[in-house]
Amino acid sequence: MELSGSNVRWRWRVRLGSESELRVQAYWSHDGRVELNLTPDTDIFDVEVQHSLGLGSHRLLWGGGYRQARDEVVGSAIVAFIPRERKLAWESLFVQDELRLARR
Repeated sequence: MELSGSNVRWRWRVRLGSESELRVQAYWSHDGRVELNLTPDTDIFDVEVQHSLGLGSHRLLWGGGYRQARDEVVGSAIVAFIPRERKLAWESLFVQDELRLARR
């Protein structure tokens, strides 16, 4: 069996003011393998964005993300995957409100 793979992650954070911050993260991964009758190959790409904002006693955090995955399995004369290649995608959004009830 032969294995190979690589991945990269990138993060960026910037303050937009005394009570505001923006965060961005991206990730890419590739995995491959060679076995007797199969050659599976996988790629994953992921990106997330978050923004936090202070509003008095509230702290609002909101953001979203996107992920795409691709799988391909090359078979042989005796083993086959149908479909040979498949792509999947996920999107996400969220909002969170934190409320401070006391200074401590």
